[in-house]
Amino acid sequence: MMALVEPMPGHDLCGHTLGEFVLCERIGEGDVYRAEQQFLKRDVVVRVLHQRADDVAMQRFMEDATFKHLYAAHVYACGVDQETGLFWIATELVHGVPLDQW
Repeated sequence: MMALVEPMPGHDLCGHTLGEFVLCERIGEGDVYRAEQQFLKRDVVVRVLHQRADDVAMQRFMEDATFKHLYAAHVYACGVDQETGLFWIATELVHGVPLDQW
């Protein structure tokens, strides 16, 4: 069983498991990770929102979890980790030019 992680923004969570996703490396800015969905052997992106987030941040996070658009990355799963209290969203890993460089 994994030790309790203090849910603090900026805390490196590499090696932890959220749902069925193992966080492998931090990518981009903030708490965004490349992760592996082990059962399907695919790389995904997992974005983490900490429990201490304000109501506006939580509302935006939940909107992102339910957002659907032809050109948006597909959401695979989302949840709240029972051990850490971390909210997370797992999405498709899209290869290409980052939006800030496009």
